[in-house]
Amino acid sequence: MIITSVRLLNFRNYVDEEGQFVKGLNVIEGPNGAGKTNIVEALHLASLGKSFRVTESKNLIKNGEEKARVILSLVKPTKTEIDITLKGNQKYILVNGKTLPKVSMLNEYLHTLVFSPSDITIFEASPLTRRDFLDEQISYFDKTYLEVRKDYEKILKARNEHLKSEEFDEKLHEVYTQKFVALGLEITRKREAYIKKLDNALSNSINEMTKRRIPLRLEYQNSLKSRSSEEENVKVLLALKEREKVLGVSLKGPHRDDLVAFIGQNKVATHASQGQKRLLSIALKVAPYELIENYHEKPVVILDDVLSELDATHQELLLEYIKKFKQVFITTTKYALNAHAIYEVKANHISRRIE
Repeated sequence: MIITSVRLLNFRNYVDEEGQFVKGLNVIEGPNGAGKTNIVEALHLASLGKSFRVTESKNLIKNGEEKARVILSLVKPTKTEIDITLKGNQKYILVNGKTLPKVSMLNEYLHTLVFSPSDITIFEASPLTRRDFLDEQISYFDKTYLEVRKDYEKILKARNEHLKSEEFDEKLHEVYTQKFVALGLEITRKREAYIKKLDNALSNSINEMTKRRIPLRLEYQNSLKSRSSEEENVKVLLALKEREKVLGVSLKGPHRDDLVAFIGQNKVATHASQGQKRLLSIALKVAPYELIENYHEKPVVILDDVLSELDATHQELLLEYIKKFKQVFITTTKYALNAHAIYEVKANHISRRIE
């Protein structure tokens, strides 16, 4: 798939701007604060229906305006148009002129993998950051996953509210717990299966990037026992009832799990150098390409101000590695790349540089 154009109307700092893109490496250049990231943010919005920077869609609407619109065209292999209108936190999505029933269906048309400076700390960040990363990646392969996670979040909220209730009911608690465990185990098992595949892909990616072999492995630290039955997990949770009532939270479940990386026997978070963590973070983001090649079409890669976080050696390794991808977008403050197309962002305007 190739993104051919995007039009932004009252999106972030843009009133009405359009960019035409090409296959291969697209470099978006401009000073800090010019709106480079806003462009690739719109691409990601058309892929997953959400920003990789903010949680509320209303923050994507230009100040003083009621709504924003992103119209993206791509070839896959036939032409497809994704049209998203944002009004407050509501989204109205059309694909080829027809209403899309669910936001989660967007990634059937466009896949993006985004890497931004904040991702460099993925191994040092909170477990929530790593769980969100996992869930986003799994959704590319499993079209039902996001719906299962939404159902889990709903039952988690209901269960926690009931734990805090002064009118606590034993039977209702058991019903909540049974549903909670069923959904939790489904998420846990899907995450474990994905990590098993990702582990091999990550090793391939980091070895190809660095041109040497690194004994890297991933481990999923789960609180529900995936090899045990639902009944056994329910029994364990019910035994925690009094403690959970005091704390008002569910003490086990995929919302408390974590993804941990090791080099040999040492944790990356505590033993790897900053340079190693940065490169491993990049490898973790691009490793799904190894998997996607065996499933659906490969996604578009977005590297948002990544080069500024790498030394010259690692920049060279990364740029060599991404040559094998169909389409890549890189934002940067200073152009120094051999790109297929360069775009300048200045004064809220996007223009293609003619070399």
